[in-house]
Amino acid sequence: ATEVENCDINARFLAKRFAAKEAIVKALGTGFRGGITMPAITVSKSELNQPLVILSGPALARLEAIGASEIMVSISDEVDSVIAFAIAQ
Repeated sequence: ATEVENCDINARFLAKRFAAKEAIVKALGTGFRGGITMPAITVSKSELNQPLVILSGPALARLEAIGASEIMVSISDEVDSVIAFAIAQ
């Protein structure tokens, strides 16, 4: 099941996921190009309810190419704003 299928498709959920994915591709240094697409990046939750980044295909290859093994992301939101930060390490 995709992220969209797993949510109630509300604007806040999708805005947080989009912001997280934008931060992730910036941490990879590519943006959405070079074969890196939205479906290649999944933002889920860990057992501790923290954002968990799962990469596949070109996104995972890029992570390995920059010498990193994981991406950590932080997502915050207020009534009408969402922000996300990502660090590749």
